[in-house]
Amino acid sequence: MTGGWSARQTLALGGLLLTFAVALAAAAILTAGHTTHHQQVVTVTDPAAPAAVIGTKPPPPALNAAQLQHVRRTARQFLASYLPVLYGRRPARTITDASAHVRAELSAAAKSPRAPRNRRPRVTQLTTQVQSSTTVVAIAIIADSVAKPYQIVFQLSSTHQGWQVTELANY
Repeated sequence: MTGGWSARQTLALGGLLLTFAVALAAAAILTAGHTTHHQQVVTVTDPAAPAAVIGTKPPPPALNAAQLQHVRRTARQFLASYLPVLYGRRPARTITDASAHVRAELSAAAKSPRAPRNRRPRVTQLTTQVQSSTTVVAIAIIADSVAKPYQIVFQLSSTHQGWQVTELANY
C-alpha cells in the first residue's frame, strides 16, 4: 500500500460523515421555529373578563364586635384555667373552654415536668387573628417574673357548644 486510503478507512470516514450529517439534520428539525433572539410574547385578554389573582385568598369574613369580644373572653378564661395546670397547681381536668381533644392531650402531657410552682404567670398581651368566620388564632404573651416572657399559641373554633380552644400549638 502506498499512501492512499484503504477501503476500510474510506468506509469508516463515510460512516462518520453520514452520522454527523444525520445529527445536524436532527438538530435543525428540533430547533426549527425556535429563535434565540427577540422573541415576543403576545397576550390577548378579554377586557370584559375579571382579573385573575393567583396565590392569594380572599379576606376572611369579619366577626362582628360582639363575636370577637366573646372569642377573646373565651381565650382569657381558657388561659386562666390552663396556666395553673401548666405551673403544676391544678390537674388538667380543671381546664375550661377547651375541646375534649385538647383536654386529653393536656392530661397526657401533664405527666411531664412543668414550670416551678413558685412562679406567678400572668397574661401580658393577648392578640387574636380571625382566620374564618368559625376559626380564630390567639397568641398570648405570658410573663412569670422569673423566666423570659413566652408565647402560647392556640386556635379557637366555633362549635355547637360555643367557642372552644380546639388546637394548642405549644404545650
